[in-house]
Amino acid sequence: MPGHRGLIVQKYAKMWPRDVFYVKSANRYDQTVKELLSVPGVYVLYRDDQPYYVGKAGKRLSRRLRSHATNPKDKYYNF
Repeated sequence: MPGHRGLIVQKYAKMWPRDVFYVKSANRYDQTVKELLSVPGVYVLYRDDQPYYVGKAGKRLSRRLRSHATNPKDKYYNF
């Protein structure tokens, strides 16, 4: 990206509520949320306000985070 040479973190969001991932239609997301979730990236899941798990999404953050947030059988569902 022009103007971003040497930056490790280009964008970030903190402490999103689980409700973000229950929206059925992508058109209902806030534009900023759509942009941040449509790219590959690294994410942190928290347990009681402490970092608990760091993961990597290879294609889209939305797919990976949604799998954690909406599947009660997922190992990290509660975080």
